[in-house]
Amino acid sequence: MEKLNLVLMIFTVFSIPMLRSLFFAESSSNFKRPAQKRKKIFDLAKGLAIMAVVLIHVSWIFLINNELGIQEKMLAFFLNNVSRFAIAIFFISSGVLLRPLKNGGEYFSFLKKKFFKIFIPYTLVTLILGLISHGSVKEISYNIATGKGSLPFYFVVVLFQFYIIYPVVEKFISRQLLFFSFFVSLGSFFLPFTWGAFGFIFFFKYFFFFVYGVYYRNRFLDDANLKKEGKLWLFLLLFFVALSLLLPGFYFNIRLIFGVAVFNFLFVYRKFLLEINFSKIFTFMGERSLWIFLLHYSILEALYPYIDALIENFYFSYALLFASVLLLSVLSSCLISFVFKKINIKSV
Repeated sequence: MEKLNLVLMIFTVFSIPMLRSLFFAESSSNFKRPAQKRKKIFDLAKGLAIMAVVLIHVSWIFLINNELGIQEKMLAFFLNNVSRFAIAIFFISSGVLLRPLKNGGEYFSFLKKKFFKIFIPYTLVTLILGLISHGSVKEISYNIATGKGSLPFYFVVVLFQFYIIYPVVEKFISRQLLFFSFFVSLGSFFLPFTWGAFGFIFFFKYFFFFVYGVYYRNRFLDDANLKKEGKLWLFLLLFFVALSLLLPGFYFNIRLIFGVAVFNFLFVYRKFLLEINFSKIFTFMGERSLWIFLLHYSILEALYPYIDALIENFYFSYALLFASVLLLSVLSSCLISFVFKKINIKSV
């Protein structure tokens, strides 16, 4: 069902010129450096994405540990599926917000900065999890290299692959590369041998999202009025939701159309969204998304057995687990971010 959903979404986009141009229009190759002032729409998008990540994993843990009824399973499937824009938002945002590199010296400075901002926190959490589970030095080292320390940690490994190849992507960025990256990701989705080797995950399935962000950097850094596109992006969102209901199943992260549509929909209506009072909650979470990401699954695994044992009603236990994990992850991220700032290591 997941594959059929993706094929129908892609067929629709490529069959309708207006939709096809949304994804593959010409873009300026004169890259801007991201503004010094942090654009709140990216924090808002990351906040929504990290909340969706928690929702995905709450659905996952219920599905693998419970014999759910048809209605409960369909709800878990649906909440999981409509949350699968999360990874696309993180990888697209990464591509947009990376600064153009002038020379090799800037590249190594860039890698050093990312190492301290992302890889050090990731390594620290993986190390602690390994020590708690009494893992050997070899096992912990393997987990750090492969992202096997926790279910969602593959994301950090893939992100660093993008950082490593970023100069090549930037040098050859073009509409042709955008097309190429799309079909690389699509092909990889259908070819499991391209997903990884020896426990090490490859970036191919997610390549399109990163290239898309780099290619359309100017589009997302400008404050252009793109509301004329809003209805088209909304159509794609609703079409995906309808297909998810008609084609139930547990979907994964290669939402090549849906993920991009959500990102653009948020961007088109950014002014309206940022003026909503509770949007500050999402921007707050987006500013701390790294630590929330690193901590949430361990908190989820710790809380689930107690909530599942105490509460029989699926809907109440699902909602309580989601709210508890999200709240504790945010509070923990605030505490750890404060500590890291004290030692001059800022989280993203």
